[in-house]
Amino acid sequence: MASLKLAALELISLARLEPTEHLLLKQFVEGAVDPERAAQYLLSNINKSSHQEVETSLRCFKKDWRDLVMTLRALDPIPVCLDELVRRRDGPYCSTSSIDPPKKGIVSMSETAYIIPPSMFQSVDLAKDGRMRTILDAFLSPLHIARLRTLLQSHGADDRTILQNLWLLSPTIHRAFRGGHVNVEARGLTSKNPETELQEIDSEPEGTKLPEAGPNIDQLVLAFEAKAYIGSTNSPEECSIGLGAGSMELAPVQRVPFGLVIKDCLRSYENEVNALRLVGHHTSVPAPRIVDTGVYGNKKYLVMSRLPGQMLGDVLHLMSYAERDRFADKLGECVAQIRQIPNFTPHHLCDTLGGPLSDHRIPDTCGGPYNTEEDFNDHLTSHLNCTSAAFFNGQTPPQNHTIYFTHSDFHWTNLLVDRGQLSGIVDWEIAGHKPEYWEYTKAVWTSLGDPILQALFHRAFKKFGNYEAELAAERKLWRYTPFGV
Repeated sequence: MASLKLAALELISLARLEPTEHLLLKQFVEGAVDPERAAQYLLSNINKSSHQEVETSLRCFKKDWRDLVMTLRALDPIPVCLDELVRRRDGPYCSTSSIDPPKKGIVSMSETAYIIPPSMFQSVDLAKDGRMRTILDAFLSPLHIARLRTLLQSHGADDRTILQNLWLLSPTIHRAFRGGHVNVEARGLTSKNPETELQEIDSEPEGTKLPEAGPNIDQLVLAFEAKAYIGSTNSPEECSIGLGAGSMELAPVQRVPFGLVIKDCLRSYENEVNALRLVGHHTSVPAPRIVDTGVYGNKKYLVMSRLPGQMLGDVLHLMSYAERDRFADKLGECVAQIRQIPNFTPHHLCDTLGGPLSDHRIPDTCGGPYNTEEDFNDHLTSHLNCTSAAFFNGQTPPQNHTIYFTHSDFHWTNLLVDRGQLSGIVDWEIAGHKPEYWEYTKAVWTSLGDPILQALFHRAFKKFGNYEAELAAERKLWRYTPFGV
């Protein structure tokens, strides 16, 4: 039997909707406890509205989905007795803060908050036509709903159970969380099967000792809270904060007055300085301008102009399809300019100063300089103790390419967007002279399989030629070259 999930996702993809609408509707299906059940509900809902266009039906459902999600934003009062218990369990600090206590003299303010407000089911049960209840049933399944209802209605029965739904948050984080801007993910959620994921709630307390750990609400509850909140996004202004333990650590960059930033350089200090000067002299690419440099002990710093905009990955889902196309076209124009920067060094493949190439993608993150592409290719397989020709087993490895100046790291954190347009390209520390396909294949590598980013890069580079053969060769190498090898 054909997959209902795939059918629903295809229907959503083909609908003439905005990117954010596509994202929210697909998340309802893919984020559900049972995607097939959610898909069946969505398809049935559309079939019942056959007199309407598919887009109209989907937008009506999106409104109902958002109404359900809005029930999670209720600010239910916390009984004094529960507030005291949470503070005894967690101490005075915000649950999302560092495990280290604040420094001496710094006062940490926090307030007790429900993860899911107990009033949610009251709102759902009172909703007209019962649509909220049926949507919740499709997203969570009856068994999960029963578990959640038991948890939220357990007041007066067992303090330990109630405390699973409470934590301490700073006022700022609390507002962001209740507004749907903080993403919460359940650790170790390996199964969405109700029968394998749920456990019975013990109705008999094992004593009066409070749990030593922080909030331990059921994994399902956290998954619902996190994924359903995506549905509350209604405008760019409502999607401005992203917090999470899994955030990527970036090179330390500190904003300072007068439109400047100071970057603590972890590596390739001289190369980034030279790269930015070359870009500023030969192109009109929106890149930082070097203001000053400094060395203090073993620390090296760059003082640069600050560029406007947000990181591409933070706003990509809010950009319209037309904005994405314009962004890709502008990125392609920047690549064309970057490729015109001449090589003033005595080597063919090297960094901007003629030294070894630096790149997260290659073995040992550095190599060279090289004077032939064959030598460069052999370095790409050096950790496997074989030549590139031997690795590809008779197939021709990438070769005979034009060597161009290359940024080498179009990661979404290094591409800035302002009002839907490309406003900056930052982090030039691994720039250098590399084969023409490298900028494209490396960009795909950094996308980590994101289809939206990959489509954007494909559009940006299509005017330079077809690099699909090189991408296929690179994909084969990626499987044998983990990050940092």
